[in-house]
Amino acid sequence: EKPRVSIKQPLLLSDKGTDLGIDEHGNLMYRNEINKAYLLLGSNIDKEKNIPKAIRVLRSKVNVKAVSSILETKAVGTEDQANFHNCAVQIDTRLCQKEIKDTIITPIEKKLKRVRTQDVNSARTIDIDIILFNNQLIDDEFHIFEHIKRPILELTTYHSKVPD
Repeated sequence: EKPRVSIKQPLLLSDKGTDLGIDEHGNLMYRNEINKAYLLLGSNIDKEKNIPKAIRVLRSKVNVKAVSSILETKAVGTEDQANFHNCAVQIDTRLCQKEIKDTIITPIEKKLKRVRTQDVNSARTIDIDIILFNNQLIDDEFHIFEHIKRPILELTTYHSKVPD
């Protein structure tokens, strides 16, 4: 296991010229490390078009290693919306989580006209979340919702270790 180093000031280049980054916990990350992330994509507005389009854009930006099958589920928290299509995508990247969110996920959601409202269960053209990053569970809702768990488990051997 590679050691993590906490630093107080941003560092752009090491003394060897290797690019460095800071992860979401303020830890130093070398960008020459390959990070494995599992993303969950969901849509219930034009879902037959938006899920494949999001995957195509992801493929143009990062190394997509695998895509799960699509799972259709009822909308959470409301009964007056169309069903969702959800799938998981495994990517390999040199980006840290914040960079994935800022340079990959947010631009794709904007491109597909994602509208954020105060209602976290509102209908959406696309929703992309990081669920696992280097085998670390990022989204605690993984344990609660089948629409998150099933597509991720299709692509990985991750087994939740939740105490009874």
